[in-house]
Amino acid sequence: MKIYILSNEPKTVRFLTGAIKTYGEQKYVEVETRVFRRMRDYLQEFDKPDLIVIDDNFEMKPSVENARVVRTRDGKAAIVLLSSNPERVFEAFSVRAHRFLTKPVTQSDIFDALDAYRKELFADRVVIVKVENAFRVFTSEDIYAVIGDVNHTTIMTKNEMVETL
Repeated sequence: MKIYILSNEPKTVRFLTGAIKTYGEQKYVEVETRVFRRMRDYLQEFDKPDLIVIDDNFEMKPSVENARVVRTRDGKAAIVLLSSNPERVFEAFSVRAHRFLTKPVTQSDIFDALDAYRKELFADRVVIVKVENAFRVFTSEDIYAVIGDVNHTTIMTKNEMVETL
């Protein structure tokens, strides 16, 4: 998952990069973060991310205003807005923000936003497996690992290991 952070506040950047790295480690998700301290640098970037976190007062503007600029370049990326002004939550709808988080933001807030993004992303992806004389359906999000050999396959989820034939 490629995540861009638009912030020029060092403390916020350290917190966000640390929280996102920890999320990746705990959820076994490959996460790549890039920090942009100027909008111009972001606008010159060729790659497009999966998710963009926009800090309030980035370039001395509210996060919603910066999100409008981001939307002119990328209409599909999920956007998480950080703001110290809860009144701006209604403006977040106009830029199709994935989440609006009120500062101070906690690691749990970041984890919840990333979980919600991934759940939405993988909601329609399922794996159907034959187990004995029946079929079971797993969402791709529930599967942590699949181990297989010539004779059978083991699917590991958070709560169980399922042997298939």
